[in-house]
Amino acid sequence: MSQFVKSILNYYAAFTETRFSNRSTLNYKWLDDTNLTLDLSFFTDFFRVWIAKLENNDLSPVNVCANQFKFEIPSSRFRSQLSELIEESFNHDRFQQFLQEEKEGKALSSPTEIREIFLEAARSYNLALRQAIEQIIHTLQREELATIQQQFRATLLPAPTFNIPKFSQDIYDVLQQTATNSVDEKEFFQKATTYLKECDYSIILYDLLILLKQYVVVQAYGSSYLFLGSIQQDQEGSPNYPLCFIEISLDSAMTDCVCLSIPRDLVMLNTPAINSFDFQNILTIPRAASFSGSIAHLRQLDSFLTGEYALSPQNITTNDSCFIPAPRIGLPYLKYRFGLQIIKGEDKRILDYSELMTKIERGEGSSIINFVDDYLQGKVANTYDETNAQYREEYPKNSARGFYSDNPLPLNPSQKKNSDRTC
Repeated sequence: MSQFVKSILNYYAAFTETRFSNRSTLNYKWLDDTNLTLDLSFFTDFFRVWIAKLENNDLSPVNVCANQFKFEIPSSRFRSQLSELIEESFNHDRFQQFLQEEKEGKALSSPTEIREIFLEAARSYNLALRQAIEQIIHTLQREELATIQQQFRATLLPAPTFNIPKFSQDIYDVLQQTATNSVDEKEFFQKATTYLKECDYSIILYDLLILLKQYVVVQAYGSSYLFLGSIQQDQEGSPNYPLCFIEISLDSAMTDCVCLSIPRDLVMLNTPAINSFDFQNILTIPRAASFSGSIAHLRQLDSFLTGEYALSPQNITTNDSCFIPAPRIGLPYLKYRFGLQIIKGEDKRILDYSELMTKIERGEGSSIINFVDDYLQGKVANTYDETNAQYREEYPKNSARGFYSDNPLPLNPSQKKNSDRTC
């Protein structure tokens, strides 16, 4: 009986989502919209946190704090280019040029005037150096983004969270203070170059906390899901589907943390999307599983895909380096992808049906099983004749009440019958 009830629920979920038509009606897919889609594929350590939660049946919230999950540009790369910049373009001779430009056309007759010229030259030097440092960071940032795109085959990366103006301003402020505390240009230049070469720079291209803080704002536009995996045909404009996904809720009430909670013990397996492609076989795993049963079903999904792509047994859904090209024209390619997606206009009945299926799987769905069993055995009373007779009594044909109801809400005949039964 349990399997029969699950098949009924699966039928209604499939009908609600697809109306048994083509994949154009499938709503759970990656979108090409940076406002609603947050690609986090490069946070592989954060991806592994969620895989571990599935493996350990862990539904506890995940708190993300500052610099806990980050993607950095190695400081050695910046320091190397900065040293080269100082030696070639911002050496002591260059500072002397700034100093001469400030002295030009001015009669310096007092130590105060000489001091002012030095400080103004230092300011011009520091401003020019600040702009050059920003150019280095922009170049390193472009190179790192290109590497990420190539490594993870990402096409929709979020904007970097690193604050370049603040980074260069902090350096500028230190150099300005160094000039103020220096006796002359020789002392200033020595102290400035020592600071620039020995400073411990932190260039965090992406901080997950900042990305999530920005993403929380769009939560009001729909339901938030954590998407895992990608299956898509190699054609422009083709829909891109996750292999599985988890509903989550983001809470940014704390200033130094974002909390990701799991409202349902439910892992959605994108069986409808996978079966929309022209595979030789049909994937028969359920469309949803509880956390405790998710890994077993994902391994079944892996087995199905490796069979269709003629591969040796391997993990696909939980692999952060997966990329499998299409074996023939018409089939999709598979790749690792991980991130957050807002689903707009979602029909929550799909989740309700799926959640009931997972409860039955855990042995908790006795109520609905008993209801279906009673119905099949004829134990459910047929109230059709009784309801019809009462309706005709309350709303006689060709009577005023048959046309005008005393209920302030407009009711159709079916609603009138239900309202009479509940009174």
